[in-house]
Amino acid sequence: MAGALVGHGAYGAILAKASWFGYFAVLGLSESTVASSGVLSIVGGAEIALGLIVLVFPVPALLVLTAAWKIFTELLRPAAGEPFLEFVERASNMIAPL
Repeated sequence: MAGALVGHGAYGAILAKASWFGYFAVLGLSESTVASSGVLSIVGGAEIALGLIVLVFPVPALLVLTAAWKIFTELLRPAAGEPFLEFVERASNMIAPL
């Protein structure tokens, strides 16, 4: 679980993957706002930190919060126009904390 969170967070924090702009657009944030405010780095860094915290302190409440976070973020995919199977395909990442 920690590896998935760190790896996924790196897509935003380090690689600044362009597909993330579409996910933020679903939340009402324009590409220019996301780029200028460093939201990709902030959210990606937070997900990396969450992965490391989960690795060191796998407390049940934190794991439930992590599962909710993954479900929320992965639901942005179909909302951004990606096929629903992109959400289903990542089910293991969403239920792993549970």
